[in-house]
Amino acid sequence: MLRQLLQSGGLVIVHDSSRRPEATQGLIAEILGYQGDWQHCEALTDNSRRTLGEGALTSQAREFLDLAWPPRLEDARLVQVHSWCKHEDADAVSYPLYTVGGDPMKTVAQAFSRVGTPGAVLWLGYSWQAGPQEGWGAMLDRVITAFHKGSFRAPSDASLMENYPLRLDAVIDSVASLAEDTAEIVRRYMSAIVVGSYGYGGYPPAYIPVPSYPPPPTPFPQSPPTLAPLAPPRRPQPPKPTNDTSKRFLWYRYMPAQGVQGGSNRPVVWYDDADFGSQLNLHYNNSNLWLVEREKQICDLESPCRMCKRAWNPYNGSDAPGFPSNTLVLYFREPMLLKRVVILELVARGVEEVFLLDWPAVPIPELGLNVTRLYDSVNQTTDVYTSLRRRAVTDCASRIDAYVKPPRSDELQIVPPAGSTYNQTHLPAFFGERAVGGVGIRMRAPPAGTRRPVPQIADVRFVGRVLYPRQPSEYGPYLRPRQLWNEDW
Repeated sequence: MLRQLLQSGGLVIVHDSSRRPEATQGLIAEILGYQGDWQHCEALTDNSRRTLGEGALTSQAREFLDLAWPPRLEDARLVQVHSWCKHEDADAVSYPLYTVGGDPMKTVAQAFSRVGTPGAVLWLGYSWQAGPQEGWGAMLDRVITAFHKGSFRAPSDASLMENYPLRLDAVIDSVASLAEDTAEIVRRYMSAIVVGSYGYGGYPPAYIPVPSYPPPPTPFPQSPPTLAPLAPPRRPQPPKPTNDTSKRFLWYRYMPAQGVQGGSNRPVVWYDDADFGSQLNLHYNNSNLWLVEREKQICDLESPCRMCKRAWNPYNGSDAPGFPSNTLVLYFREPMLLKRVVILELVARGVEEVFLLDWPAVPIPELGLNVTRLYDSVNQTTDVYTSLRRRAVTDCASRIDAYVKPPRSDELQIVPPAGSTYNQTHLPAFFGERAVGGVGIRMRAPPAGTRRPVPQIADVRFVGRVLYPRQPSEYGPYLRPRQLWNEDW
């Protein structure tokens, strides 16, 4: 019923409490047809714990509806604060409407829709328990009126999601603070009493389970963007030895790997090794080292499709020892918690499998680690991903997203301070079970004697966070959302 309401251009209004854990997130994803998991959607606090101040209007509100929004919402009793919620579904769109404390991640009202869906879900942090409020009431009245008039337009793409400023470190710190107040509530506060509403009528009715309906019609496909090469960031200076453990973690977005498997006498080549250039020249065309080179020019992605010398493809002698044929192996020299692996595939479809290697995956002498992990150490149940999400970037290139799933996926857990107990060689148990030291990508072998185009990997990027970074400046170019290949990631 609620899904049909959204497909007909309706509005669903929700509010949650601690009585129905996870129900609100689940309902929103269900009725909008989101596929996958929430990347981040956390309860942060409420004004029974601390003064929040008034909710301030965001610039994204007019992306949702172009109306006369009240500039402020009252700090009434009881107002809940959530992080801006983002879903991994490529067509999911969310609009932070009002935030508090000058923090774009702390929302008291936000809306959700989906590319091609003419309806929306409005989540409100105020339950009207303290009675009518002028700002909250005016905001709700104007939103309902706008939907009644058909003013909402289905989003045509999800680019808004990548342009919004991410501050997940602040989210985790807020969750940690909430946990210190009430440990039981921290993981269960996001969700509960859910309301489907056709108009404002005071207190909401109890939640009614959503029946199953056929999936909504596939929205019209988005036209491929016009692309132009984008120079990658300049190569940073080689990191100096340091014991800087002041930061417990750093988030990064679309960062290349730090190393790649070398020859039989060299387990790994790091991007800032002094002899990196000479190593690259050993097999300049189609070397795997191009995938960690920070200064390379992106390959031509436009028609006519052609092979690129700065992209990797399997060739005679390219197999990585200890791994299946046609496999590319990339490494990290610090423990990583990965959310996503993003691959730029050229010419033809060829990537078949993405797999994770535990931390550490290769020797890290500066940490006293002398471990080498091969394919036989990979857990085929939890560490291998073959259901990959593909979409065309141009006629000659595809983007592949591999989302890390439980039990290897990151969660918003408190990272203890570094010290004598915890560091990169002795991680807390929760993070030690999830930390990644390398990623492998296996390509399909081309049929013998075929004249078909040979698939290539032109770029590999990672979204996640590093634990106890020893050289925080190394991650500087990747701390903010980026645009690569002239595509909004």
